[in-house]
Amino acid sequence: MQTVTEQMPEQTKIATPKIVLWVALASIVMLFAGLTSGYMVRQAEGNWDIIDIPKAFYISTGIIIASSLSMILAQRSARKNKIGDIKFWMITTLGLGLAFIFSQFLGYNALVAQGVYLSGGNISGSFFYIITALHAAHVIGGILALIFTSAKSVLDKYNSTNYLGIELCATYWHFMGFLWLYLFVFLAAIR
Repeated sequence: MQTVTEQMPEQTKIATPKIVLWVALASIVMLFAGLTSGYMVRQAEGNWDIIDIPKAFYISTGIIIASSLSMILAQRSARKNKIGDIKFWMITTLGLGLAFIFSQFLGYNALVAQGVYLSGGNISGSFFYIITALHAAHVIGGILALIFTSAKSVLDKYNSTNYLGIELCATYWHFMGFLWLYLFVFLAAIR
């Protein structure tokens, strides 16, 4: 007797790593939904300083958009079996991810120069740091995935029939990009 999974056509199966990734992304959504909700509730109570968002955060927004585009090109290269292009676009995405983290660091330095601190000042600064730093921590997780995936691409481990690692990495990376865009607009608009 055949089991249900044996009867299913190959193309309808969902890889277990994809399911695990989507569950993890759902938990990240819940984390940031709670933080942004808390931000709005606390802001409504008063005693809230308006933070001028440093230019470095605008630059990092452009960088993360560019990194998402380079990741799309890496995915497309994998589907078309362009091995050299996979390597180039994966390493480019990794470099842009590192540039994003560096620009965030510059943004934090600019906040300190403005007198905005994680603690000891107004609670608005604490919320700003916590929200952006938690996002940066998740981006660092994405950078680790990019390092691993880029290394595998350099070793020619991906092709048009085997690129699940790139797809998983891309899903997470695009999610981090969309999350940053949401947070950036949120922090810029809800001040």
